[in-house]
Amino acid sequence: MAMRVTIEGSEALLRKLRSLHDGAGQVVGGATRAGADLVESMAEAQAPGPNIDVALVAQTNDKAEYAIGPDKDHWYYVFIERGAVAHTIKGDPLVFRGRSGLVVTKQVQHPGMAARPFLRPALKRKEQISGRMGSRFRAMIEGVA
Repeated sequence: MAMRVTIEGSEALLRKLRSLHDGAGQVVGGATRAGADLVESMAEAQAPGPNIDVALVAQTNDKAEYAIGPDKDHWYYVFIERGAVAHTIKGDPLVFRGRSGLVVTKQVQHPGMAARPFLRPALKRKEQISGRMGSRFRAMIEGVA
């Protein structure tokens, strides 16, 4: 799920941004990071643990893109976010630690689970995110220009 924010408003601020040339990327990146950090903190508040990462994907003078999601050790959070249908898990052998100790078998039936979204609700708070980004954007331009 992507969220796009367009800079609108004060023509004076936009003129200052355009006059920064190479510094514009720093301002755009800083403002975008402020929004990404807010999404991360809101998602972590609802996630099963504090294992949400923010990573810069791409940045130019007029665009910054961040990926927000579970760290690589917590890849399974995707099933918490989206849910899972009942399914068979097979192995030869399948070995895991169960409630009563080590289990060695050829297959198990997973009952599935309902989705408990934590990232999507955070991304839906667009007004709060864009407000944070706008505040950071304005502060960086005023501080640089």
